[in-house]
Amino acid sequence: MADEKNADLDGDSYKESVVLDSDDDGNYDSVVSDLDGDGQYDAVGMDSDDGGYADFIGVDSDGDSSLDEYAADTNDDGYFDTVGVDGDEDGYVDYVEYDSDGDGYSDFVAADTNNDDNFDTVGVDSDGDGYSDFVATDTNNDDNFDTVSVDSDGDGYVDYVEYDSDGDGYSDFVAADSDGDGYADTYAADSDGDGYADTYAADSDGDEDIDTVGVDYDDGGDIDFYDDDLDDVAFDDFDDDFDDDFWG
Repeated sequence: MADEKNADLDGDSYKESVVLDSDDDGNYDSVVSDLDGDGQYDAVGMDSDDGGYADFIGVDSDGDSSLDEYAADTNDDGYFDTVGVDGDEDGYVDYVEYDSDGDGYSDFVAADTNNDDNFDTVGVDSDGDGYSDFVATDTNNDDNFDTVSVDSDGDGYVDYVEYDSDGDGYSDFVAADSDGDGYADTYAADSDGDGYADTYAADSDGDEDIDTVGVDYDDGGDIDFYDDDLDDVAFDDFDDDFDDDFWG
């Protein structure tokens, strides 16, 4: 029989909190509370490892018997590192935040922004500097992440964006900022998603103006048209054998 203690905080003969020793080891390890005094318990806290620190707290703010917020200490360091929210109270968590080192900065966030019970946005801050260095998004709500943004140097500017609109695993648009100045210096588009870029544009000198353009007209994987000086008259390179049969 689990041991329990009751607390009547306001002296109205109603026990607002019940503290339990669920495993009968002599240590109270869980508590349920009625925070708003409406006669229904709407919060629960647990110390599952008997460490003296609560490692899980759940709150049912509207008293519908479903937790709509929770906080957990998954690594038993005395700090809550995971927060989950069920904003639409459908029983599915639509926002999760994880701070593995307890520094106050989330190093992982997942969100269901359209309430379809599937996470459509994921952000990762691998170095804990407060800036997400990886973000994946499902922009068309097909339950496949189709946009990936990467900030590899952690300066707060995305230096790589990849877009896969049909979720086939091939990028149909890529933009890169190799010098991290906040301006894309390379664009590549693969309109048919075959893994070969059919349009390429680059800012080779970093002056924030595109100066190189390449096009693969026949989609054979080789650039048929290439110009690295958009102010000149003649093309630098042009391949008029679009079927690649080597006959010109």
